[in-house]
Amino acid sequence: MKGEHQFVAYKYDCEEHGREIWKRCVSGEFGLVKAYDPEDGIQLNMETPEIPEEYAEFSMFINKVNEENAKKSFLSVGMLWTSKLDFLVSELLETYFIKYPESKKNFRTLHDKVNACVDFKLLTNSMKIRFDNLRVVRNKLAHEWNISLDDAKLKEALHNLYLQDHAELFEFLEDIDFLFQMIFSGSCCKAAITIKDKTEALKQEL
Repeated sequence: MKGEHQFVAYKYDCEEHGREIWKRCVSGEFGLVKAYDPEDGIQLNMETPEIPEEYAEFSMFINKVNEENAKKSFLSVGMLWTSKLDFLVSELLETYFIKYPESKKNFRTLHDKVNACVDFKLLTNSMKIRFDNLRVVRNKLAHEWNISLDDAKLKEALHNLYLQDHAELFEFLEDIDFLFQMIFSGSCCKAAITIKDKTEALKQEL
């Protein structure tokens, strides 16, 4: 992650990398480290925001895909996101056709559906580019068992997603777990939220 950010290092962190960071902090690797002060800690707003009804199922899906992501079940993550994105794009088109029934057509593939959304001005060309790169990653996950960044096409697609969606926040790390967990999944989530919001806005016009 780019920039400097406050964090709490804990000797008994549940994650190995958290315990490793704690050891590096107390060893003096990062210079002077401020002692933890509970009174000066991060103040959390314990109020849980209410999720709008129309987003409840989507919220449960995010929880499920995050579980698979945490387990590094990347084939499962790829299949879950592909299915959800296909559903969301189909829902967007169906909502549009309610308003403009004369435009209704049948589209077989997710690629065709995304292109139709661009033609109907429902999605931008940058979204199409995002989907093109997501499709490359998804196909690699679905059809190849020994995936690595030695695959130039896969690496290029992940780097394109990084540049489009994540370059302001993260450094590009040539670590395939990081790229699947943070870059691929992050871009899928950004696409999904954008499409869901567009659909809900369109429903308000009906």
